[in-house]
Amino acid sequence: MDKKAFLMKGKPNLKNNQAKYRKAFQRDFDIMKDIATNQGYQIQEVNSENILNEIKKYPTMGNILFYYIGHAKNGIFDGKSINELSDILMSKQGKKLIILDSCAGGNRIETLCLPRDSKLVTANEVPLNKSIAMLLWDYIYAYKGNLENLNKNVFENMKHHWVYFKETK
Repeated sequence: MDKKAFLMKGKPNLKNNQAKYRKAFQRDFDIMKDIATNQGYQIQEVNSENILNEIKKYPTMGNILFYYIGHAKNGIFDGKSINELSDILMSKQGKKLIILDSCAGGNRIETLCLPRDSKLVTANEVPLNKSIAMLLWDYIYAYKGNLENLNKNVFENMKHHWVYFKETK
């Protein structure tokens, strides 16, 4: 079965130290690229202009990983809605892992519509000097985990209660 990773870098919510945030974003993006490669995914970097069309072009079979790092709020990332992404993923068979490495939360995050066989990993608020990519690095390399086996207990057992996990079957 094919495995395809769509990796997208958005814009950070820059505050005081812009260079520091940009460097951290690039670090986390590179970490996720390494993780996806290690897990057997074919990598494709995308942006907000081409993400929906690129996913549409992908065959209906196979596992899909969508990773976004950047500013997000209430399920909106770089001008795209998580629901727009979900609508396209509905037609795809196979497992879908959606990772929004951002503060995507707000009160709407729990009501987001996910396609079947999907997992969503995000946060309502990301603690300083933390990222989901860094947590996944630990899970994959230190604990010998697998992206397909992610579940809510992975983050709770690692004492990262700030991570929001949702799964549909």
